[in-house]
Amino acid sequence: LPNGDYIFRVRAKDSSGNIDPTPAERSLTISMEPEPEPEPEPESWTFAIITDLHIGRGYNYYEYQLDDEYYLTERLGNAFQEISENKDEKNIKFVVVLGDISEHGDSIELLKAKNILDKLNNPDGNENTEDGIPYFPIIGNHDVQTKSLLEGGDWSSFNLVFNDSFFEQQFQLLGIDKSEWSDDNDEAIEDKYVNYAFSYRGFNFISLDFVQDGSSAELYDDTRNWLRKYLEDPNYQNIVLFSHHPFIHNEFLAFDFLEKPNLESINGWDKVNASFAGHIHGYYDKDKLFSLINEPGLYNPLAIPFSPIFMNANKRYHDTINNIPVITTEALLVGSNEEIEKRIIRIVEIEENKIKNYNQFLGTDNVLNPSLKVDDHNVFNLLMSGKNFRYITVECYAFTRAVYKLKYEIIFENTIKKSPIIIEDNEDTDALEYEKIVKFDHVIYLPSLDGNSINVNLTVYGWSSKELEDPDIVEHINITYNLPNLMPFLGMSPVNMTVIDPEGRIINETINEIPDAKYQLVDIDNDGHFEDLIVITNPMEGNYILRLTGIDIGTYTILSGTFSQEELIKFNATDIPISINELHQFTFNWNAISEGEEGIRIQIDSDGDGNFDYDFYSDSEFNYDEYLEAIEDAEKFPLAIIIIVIISIVGGIGIVTVTAVLLRKRKRIS
Repeated sequence: LPNGDYIFRVRAKDSSGNIDPTPAERSLTISMEPEPEPEPEPESWTFAIITDLHIGRGYNYYEYQLDDEYYLTERLGNAFQEISENKDEKNIKFVVVLGDISEHGDSIELLKAKNILDKLNNPDGNENTEDGIPYFPIIGNHDVQTKSLLEGGDWSSFNLVFNDSFFEQQFQLLGIDKSEWSDDNDEAIEDKYVNYAFSYRGFNFISLDFVQDGSSAELYDDTRNWLRKYLEDPNYQNIVLFSHHPFIHNEFLAFDFLEKPNLESINGWDKVNASFAGHIHGYYDKDKLFSLINEPGLYNPLAIPFSPIFMNANKRYHDTINNIPVITTEALLVGSNEEIEKRIIRIVEIEENKIKNYNQFLGTDNVLNPSLKVDDHNVFNLLMSGKNFRYITVECYAFTRAVYKLKYEIIFENTIKKSPIIIEDNEDTDALEYEKIVKFDHVIYLPSLDGNSINVNLTVYGWSSKELEDPDIVEHINITYNLPNLMPFLGMSPVNMTVIDPEGRIINETINEIPDAKYQLVDIDNDGHFEDLIVITNPMEGNYILRLTGIDIGTYTILSGTFSQEELIKFNATDIPISINELHQFTFNWNAISEGEEGIRIQIDSDGDGNFDYDFYSDSEFNYDEYLEAIEDAEKFPLAIIIIVIISIVGGIGIVTVTAVLLRKRKRIS
């Protein structure tokens, strides 16, 4: 009954049914305290983490184009879709992308990733961002372009794509004003590092830039000062750190033993709730080793470098600064590529200003991670063989152990091979072998290539179960490979080798002034002695000069050529004698050689005095016997005398001047 005054009337009734006419009355007042309303449950909200997208992986530097769609862009699109679909149920407020957004730090790769991630802001594509999710990129080491060994990396592409306007838009979408977020542009020594911070719902989130053009972390003064500012200020509590490199001791993948004390010297680590990072994940590249680690994050000086490496990157690291939770997330690049389930979207749940749970995940599909390498690495073979056309080697592989069977389908366009080449791996257990990244090599000959490019389309089909008749995983990558024109110089000799281009720029073992030129020491015949190899990519018009300086007494062999898709032109000098400090100079007129003429000028300074003692020409073949013939002929008739008669008139009198010019005779070798 509700509170109030009540009167109760009662009439008596006997066993015969007679009722007392006078009722009895009683009054009653009810006054009760109302039950309190139940307290609302505390609101729980989340943010999502993805990391190590590596958009552009599988493509050569600068070859990835904005409209290229392949398995990594599709995987990122699927991640966006899954985050958007779970936004309301998980109450996702924002997404953090923990670095290595691109593979090479190229602006096109970064822009492609941004175009996909921007859909988080506008998931319905209707220009209405009210239902959108903001995202915050952290820079990774792959997002820094290689500048030079002396200058280090280049942050400009990342700062161009994710500029101040971008961050203003994301924070506006998050619903916080400028007073609640900041970057270090006004305080930094160098205006390039990507450090920023924002406050949201009782937390202070700090983004840190430790990246360089390399795998280990670099503790920059700007970044250390930025971190110190927040950790040592009592006004900032409840801190969460975001960085690409985890706060762990690892000489090769994170912080070395010298940087750890510098970090520990900062006060305020007790205010850090957690540190979230990426960077450490599984890896495979046939041309690279991984790292000196056994257990990810634990340095072992006795460990053997190896690749591939399979691991679960969804991990919390212990033995950290002040024992703060350091948590890494599986790379989108790697995905769930093992028998165990590995998810790529981490959900961090917040309740009552505390991290309640950071081990919720989305994204579980098994993956194949197809990749291919297209190599025009046949310089040696073309130099040393009689082939008169170019060819490429295509190597395909799938970085996975999550399937029982794979099938490759590869299609080459713009060549004589028009039909698909299908190679199927029918061994049930091959894909599960630890060492085996299921792969095949295929050589494609290009005698009918139209132009200097070839399109290679690789599709890999995977069966995740023996019971499946049809594949349940399909991933693809499509690459257009441009075959450059090449001018190689290979010296098998006791000489030092220098090449000079038509503009006078040089390349040798210590100096490289020629763009796109490479100098290498290679042991092509496995005899324990290294040969000099210089390769000029896309050479310019004009004559190139090759200089050989003797460093011992012996004979040398030179193999050279100019290779385009249209023609292959070669020059060989075989078993030519040389002594210490003797200089042999070759000037190449490839147009003359291609027409069967004597296009190679050979000059010899036999005593190293800076003057050429012998000067003669050769066609495309020059050998020991021809060398002796040229030297003997020059020594028989060493001088030619040219008499120049000059008649001048001085004061009306004619004066005759006779000048004798002695010239070294040139010998042509044909």
